Amino acid sequence: MTRTPQQNARGPSLTFDIPIRPQTWKRVNMVMTTKGPRGVKAKADKSYQQTIALHGLKARQSAPTWPLDARYGLIVWVTLSTWGNGDCDNYGKAVMDALSRVLWNDDRQIRSLHVILTEPGTPGLRLHVDTVTGTGGE
Repeated sequence: MTRTPQQNARGPSLTFDIPIRPQTWKRVNMVMTTKGPRGVKAKADKSYQQTIALHGLKARQSAPTWPLDARYGLIVWVTLSTWGNGDCDNYGKAVMDALSRVLWNDDRQIRSLHVILTEPGTPGLRLHVDTVTGTGGE
C-alpha cells in the first residue's frame, strides 16, 4: 500500500491505495423500532466502510498535522476486475462517507470530487486528498 504525505502550494495532501473490491454507495434500509424509524446499513456495507476508514486512518498517521477542519479536493481512482455497472458518483459517495471523521469532519467539506473508473485490473481504490485554501466545512 502506498501512503504518501505531501506538502503542496495548497496545503498537505495524501495519496494511498486500498486493496478492496470497490462498492457503490447504497441507501440505508429504514426499519421501524420502538423509538421510531431508524436507518440500518447491511453488514457488508459497514465492513467496506470500516476498511476504507482504517486505511484512511493509517494514511493520516503519516501526516501528523493533518487538519480535520479544512476544505478538500478528492480524487478516487476505481479499478474493477471487469467493467461494472456502478455509477461513478456512487463510488465517490461511499468513500466520502467512510472517511468522515477520519480525514475530515463532514463530507460537506469536500469542494471537488473526481471519480475515475480505470481499465479493468486488480480491484482496488487509489485516493488522493488535497487540502484547499480556507478552513471550515460550511
